[in-house]
Amino acid sequence: MKKIYLTAAIVMGLFVVQSISALPLNLLNDTIAFDTGIHATPNWNVIPGQDNSGTWLSWNITQVNDVWRYEYLWHTDGRDLSHIIMQVSEGAGANDFWNWQFQYSGIEDSPEIGWFGQGPGNPGIPGSVYGFKLDLEDDTPIFGFSFETWRSPVWGDFYAKDGKYEGSDVYAYNLGFLDADVNDGRHIAVPNGRLIRIADGGLTVGLLGLALLSVAFIRRRLVARA
Repeated sequence: MKKIYLTAAIVMGLFVVQSISALPLNLLNDTIAFDTGIHATPNWNVIPGQDNSGTWLSWNITQVNDVWRYEYLWHTDGRDLSHIIMQVSEGAGANDFWNWQFQYSGIEDSPEIGWFGQGPGNPGIPGSVYGFKLDLEDDTPIFGFSFETWRSPVWGDFYAKDGKYEGSDVYAYNLGFLDADVNDGRHIAVPNGRLIRIADGGLTVGLLGLALLSVAFIRRRLVARA
């Protein structure tokens, strides 16, 4: 698959952090971090603080007519990410997602969609999840990706991994991985199986405007909230 990169403007402004620990989280635009919403092994178990940006996952979701645009950013101060799995509704197929774009690395092939569970490739994953998997071409501690779909957002799960650190596997997942997919501060926003329109068009316009803010701003907000 050809590498596709986000434009420089989007690079510096995809994601906006509103809260990393307060409940409830915002389904359309928010962040979970270690250790308020993410379980991570050494050396990804870094809490955002004054001397680091920590480990976190942000999302920004907007809607134009019947199309939803999902934008995610993974960040860690530890080892590089090698692949990430995002839950989607069971039965979703490749044709349900389009206009894929990536930042900081491309991916090795088209997104793989199906069931992913425990095994050598996904050490420490708490259970099986139906979703898509992105295998990075170049390992990186920061990875942005976006896509469009007709599927509306709901609460769900993610899993991420690298290789090993001091002989132990490096991986992370949301703390509510085995729990009901509810707004408990331990899940992320993922694509559902049905279309829902946002009644207030001003909300969509506002969020698109917020996309002009930078990744550096996210880091400052995380440190400020630590």
